[in-house]
Amino acid sequence: MSSIYLKKTLELVSVPSGLVFVFLLIGFVLLPLRKHRGWGQFAVFMALAIYYFFGLGPVVNLLLQPLENRYRPPEIQELSRARTIVVLTSYIAPDKRALLDRLDCESLARLIYAIKLHRRLEHLEVIFIGAGHLGHEDSPGAQVMAWIAEELGVPRVKIRYIESPRDTAETAEALVPVLGKKPFILLTSAVHMPRSVYLFKRQGLRPIPYPCHYLAGGGELSPFSFFPYPDNLARADLAVHEYLGLAWYYTKDHIFTKIPYIRNFVRENRPISGPAS
Repeated sequence: MSSIYLKKTLELVSVPSGLVFVFLLIGFVLLPLRKHRGWGQFAVFMALAIYYFFGLGPVVNLLLQPLENRYRPPEIQELSRARTIVVLTSYIAPDKRALLDRLDCESLARLIYAIKLHRRLEHLEVIFIGAGHLGHEDSPGAQVMAWIAEELGVPRVKIRYIESPRDTAETAEALVPVLGKKPFILLTSAVHMPRSVYLFKRQGLRPIPYPCHYLAGGGELSPFSFFPYPDNLARADLAVHEYLGLAWYYTKDHIFTKIPYIRNFVRENRPISGPAS
């Protein structure tokens, strides 16, 4: 299994919905076993507790707001410094549905904002970047967004797409030779923006954050606020995923780098070799 698939698997089981599945699976395995029935009951209880806690709107909003409020859409004076608009893809289905139907909510929102932004800054090139999915290398990702943007009025000469990156870290690496030190508008979901900016600046790039697709609600509490909803659990997954990603890269950059052997492993340096035989 390649590292990217292992990484995605770990991400899936570490977010709230993944933990619900893992604890339910453990519970159903242990409950029939009399010797371990207590642990099975505990696992089922944990699954229900996680679902309830992360399915509450107020809890999810508290998770989302620090991420989404980190950056605000910039003023036109700041946007005028940019040389390019970079749009990150989210999930893009690899099947043969109509193009718009293949975009998930995040990709669709980013596309709409990109087209709206380009109409204000028509001289800028728009770069759509990202594979959009894993396991279907022969199916277009960012190219789908490029096709739709062209259909909706963005001139073909102002559109570029790069499909090779499979995650945000690979996206930042791929843009280094393309953008260099030129300032550019980075357009992605508000919840994803802090990690994106961190990874882009880590590569020496100069992003101007332009967040979109805000998920945190601001409504008043009501009796229904204390009922769990699957939609809230999905939003909690996104928030926890971003916190875990930020924690991983911060640990990797600021803690692991101080431990020589771990530094060599994490940074994928050449292994320390012994004397030649």
